[in-house]
Amino acid sequence: TVLKHGFGLDVSSGRELLLAKKYGAGRILFSGPGKTEDDLILALENHENVILNIDSFSELQKIGRLSNEKKTHIRAGVRFFIPLHDSWSKFGIPLHDLKKFWETAKQFPFIKLEGIQFHISWNRDPTRYVLVLKKLASYLRAHFTASMLREISFIDFGGGFFPDRVEGEYPWTA
Repeated sequence: TVLKHGFGLDVSSGRELLLAKKYGAGRILFSGPGKTEDDLILALENHENVILNIDSFSELQKIGRLSNEKKTHIRAGVRFFIPLHDSWSKFGIPLHDLKKFWETAKQFPFIKLEGIQFHISWNRDPTRYVLVLKKLASYLRAHFTASMLREISFIDFGGGFFPDRVEGEYPWTA
């Protein structure tokens, strides 16, 4: 149904990427942490439909090496975290490393880094999203040049709200 209405899909694994392709997804955001080398190769093989959110400097090195070997361009984003992310801070890079990451990505001619992503779950209201966006905006103003800012074509924020706010009441959470 989502695809019939022209939307894309967000996938978290190679298996989900294969399913998205099987059902005809034309736009796929690959955001899962802990991608295997096979997952990265699959993303490159589907580069015309995939934007790859990168979770670490080591993943950047892997996709950089693979894209160079295969001479395949890929659009990418980078996931960051701040202390507010609590347990979600295990995914992505610290915000204070974003400029370094952006500059490091330039070493890989087949990677087009154009997005920034963060993920927060179990929200009761939009307050934490707003706080993270303010911190990101402040960081970008202080550390990115005008030219670097023009390279950003998307900011993706993921996660969701505590289930009782959107899916009904759960007696065990009362």
